[in-house]
Amino acid sequence: MIYSSKSALPSEWDKRQWGRHQAAQQYLKVDGLQVKYTGPGETDSQAASIFADHAVPQDVPLYYFEISVVNKGAQGFIGIGFCAEDVNLGRLPGWEPRSYGYHGDDGHAFHGSGTGRPFGPGFTTGDVVGALLDRGLNTISFFKNGEPVGTAFYGVQEQQLYPCVGMRTANEEIRANFGATPFAVDLAALQQQFRQRILDSISAVKLPAAVELAELGPGNKSPDEEELLSDALSLLAYAEPAASPCGHLLRAGQRLQLAEELNGALLQARGTSAQPLLESVYRQAVGLLDELKRQGSPAALVLDVPKLCLSGPATAQQQQRKGLQAGSSAAAAAAAAAGAAGSVQER
Repeated sequence: MIYSSKSALPSEWDKRQWGRHQAAQQYLKVDGLQVKYTGPGETDSQAASIFADHAVPQDVPLYYFEISVVNKGAQGFIGIGFCAEDVNLGRLPGWEPRSYGYHGDDGHAFHGSGTGRPFGPGFTTGDVVGALLDRGLNTISFFKNGEPVGTAFYGVQEQQLYPCVGMRTANEEIRANFGATPFAVDLAALQQQFRQRILDSISAVKLPAAVELAELGPGNKSPDEEELLSDALSLLAYAEPAASPCGHLLRAGQRLQLAEELNGALLQARGTSAQPLLESVYRQAVGLLDELKRQGSPAALVLDVPKLCLSGPATAQQQQRKGLQAGSSAAAAAAAAAGAAGSVQER
């Protein structure tokens, strides 16, 4: 699957809204992914649009779909874009508020008005046109035959948008691709660019600010932890510690816990927190990112703190060349949380 989401993804065109939009029901022939305009196509009042069966999920920060123009029809008045659920489907994409469209007859971009503005080239029979919703930048961009046309809309704030298409003249026909077959664009590359943009913003965060997230107060040990340390010290009194009454502490299942407790005791003896600073940073980074993901932060949705701690913001190959230490990677995880938090504040 090209997208990972807990919600249903767009998969075909939705005819359930036609009860509110007689024009769409009257003038469009819809068969799954295929849509054909069958109306007279003489005036703008005879335009018809349709949107997908599901909105773009909130946990998909970068979403792309495309259409293939099967037939440009009489005049090629075909529009592609995104719209809210409550728009008038008797209008082309972009003619209504909360609707964004790129039209094939003149290459204009439309938003909230029947008068568009120059944007890109037109498109016709045989062309593949794609629309990209970027929730990180709050933009909508378009592609033609796999190549970028450009960003048409900035400051897109609607939380729920549907892929949509509209037509207005006789015999216009398109077929949609919501990801069931390969796209004309390299979506994996676009997704990687999105992630890299987030990581670049993280790299720009000053590490001292991230380190300040850590709580450095001295820790208090529970009675069980104190007993574990006492048993561990008793091992030193035996010539063969594994055969002693506390020898079970050296077994595979106990060694990690014992090592953690001893490490904490040594840190406390030096007057620092029993929990290592980097572990505090790591835990807080994980907690903060989980909360940001719950709030739907686009940046947080693409960040993986454990992976960042192992490889850092740069690629694994770059990390090997630079020989970065674990400390900088853990600090980068906290920076990731701080960077993601900034993206939520901007929204």
